Amino acid sequence: MGKNKITLKDLTSNKKAVAIFSVLVAFVIWLSVVINQTPTIEKTISLPININTQGTALGESGLQEISGAMERNVNVRVQGPAYIVSNLTADDIDVTPSLQSVTAPGQYSVSLTASKKTLNGDYAILSVSPSEISTKFDYVTENSYTVEIEANNIKLDASLAAAGLIDRGLKFNNPGDNNIKISGPKTETDKIKRVIARVEKKETIKKTTSYEAEIVLLDAAGNTLNNNLYTLGVSEVKVSKVVYKKKTVPVNATFSGAPAGFANTVKWTLSDSKIEIMGEPETIDSIEKIELPPIDLNKISKQNTSVVMPLEFTGGVESVDNTTSVTVTFDLSKYTEKTFTITELIVVNNENNSKVTLTSAVKNVKICGPSSVISKLSASDLCAKIDVSGKTAGEYIMPITVVSRSGKILWQIGSYEASVSIK
Repeated sequence: MGKNKITLKDLTSNKKAVAIFSVLVAFVIWLSVVINQTPTIEKTISLPININTQGTALGESGLQEISGAMERNVNVRVQGPAYIVSNLTADDIDVTPSLQSVTAPGQYSVSLTASKKTLNGDYAILSVSPSEISTKFDYVTENSYTVEIEANNIKLDASLAAAGLIDRGLKFNNPGDNNIKISGPKTETDKIKRVIARVEKKETIKKTTSYEAEIVLLDAAGNTLNNNLYTLGVSEVKVSKVVYKKKTVPVNATFSGAPAGFANTVKWTLSDSKIEIMGEPETIDSIEKIELPPIDLNKISKQNTSVVMPLEFTGGVESVDNTTSVTVTFDLSKYTEKTFTITELIVVNNENNSKVTLTSAVKNVKICGPSSVISKLSASDLCAKIDVSGKTAGEYIMPITVVSRSGKILWQIGSYEASVSIK
């Protein structure tokens, strides 16, 4: 069978094909007329300068434009067919500076060039205004600075001194605010010699008061620098003028594992029997004495008659004279030490009523006590006290505390363990 051929006669006799062809021809004719008869117009477009040094030798050197040229707008005059130019916006054009002359920090005059972002735009760029700009380049650095507080016009009411209130000075409400990071052109950051959190307010206070303090930058001569030249971590911080109260309170020694009557029998002295403290008034008013941490008598002997105990304060309380510890010294001139073998046992916290026994005697236990007591003391008067709370049946090596059956004032020197059986 032969192939079907479409002839011109076939096309002209097909009304649908003729209609489509007529529309296409009419569109082409219309477009040609529009293009040939559309007037050429000019337009001025305002757009920002694009200074992009990324990936260039200039960018890799660390030099950056710092005078704000990228925040300026320039005017670009374009010319072309109205149907094209009328639709152009700042997004269709780039304005870039020529940076070949920029090799080191400094002020430069650079020429500006405008270019099309797309190559198919049938219009011309006539001019850029201004055609050049003056701009500054520098290395941008970031440094950390210690912040000082300045509030010269905040004073404590002088009449409060009689009540023990004192000016404790200035502090940051957030301790981390005593350090700030500042970045900017190196030529500018090199000028920063002091950073101040300054309170400008003037008043007399009667209690701790908080303020907003402005960050102020000073040069070597004490002149104020322009903060706008830098990027600051914060521009303001909160600070307080602190009012404390002073008070003198007694120091009290406490003991761990002391026999009954120990405090009334053994004599000791404190290197500081009283101490002057300071803190927030409501905290200080609630303190009547300072108690030392419990002293372990196992460490007190004829050879070691003193112990240094730390002073422990809470609630922001401080020692006025920076005393941090107190030495407790015992008078053991009338005391004697003697070694015993312990064979008797006292059991505490035996919830299961288990049978607890020593599997072997505890030897070479050194005991300290008044000479009059030790001279008459026998091993039968001493017991090894042991705590078996939570223990089940079995064999254990456990710490002991040596006590007197008759409640005599004595204590063991050193730590000891015993082998026990629980059934």
